Amino acid sequence: MKGKCALYDIESELKLSHIIPKFAFDYLKRTGGKYLRTYENPDQRVQDGPKQYLLCEKAEQEFGKRERWFSHNIFLPYLKDSKMEFDYDENFAYFMISILWRVLVDQTKYEDVKAEKRLDFLEDVKSEWKSFLADSIYPQNFNDLNILLTDRIT
Repeated sequence: MKGKCALYDIESELKLSHIIPKFAFDYLKRTGGKYLRTYENPDQRVQDGPKQYLLCEKAEQEFGKRERWFSHNIFLPYLKDSKMEFDYDENFAYFMISILWRVLVDQTKYEDVKAEKRLDFLEDVKSEWKSFLADSIYPQNFNDLNILLTDRIT
């Protein structure tokens, strides 16, 4: 599908991009049931996470590099080996912001979100994170990021 890449603002062939990385849904299917369900329609089975035509090939490649890094260095070692201490680099911030930015891009398109005046600052967040992802300009206002790793309760 032709369109404007949400990250680089260039006209391009857009890829059907995952909002949440595919490796997370693949892991859920591998370790749980074959099908996933959504909270909007729990009676309908889905096989993958939400996707939309959002990014060009270059953006997909950049995000994919960080997703592989996170999967191999944090996600799988934590879940498979119970690793609790991690060495990480700039890939970690890029990975986290890439997911949060995709969720913002997805959610801020809805009229009820646009109409909520308390959420006006989200456009500033989205813009600052886009500058970080596309141009390596470190976020100055929206950079206090934290991650909490959890596992299934057994």
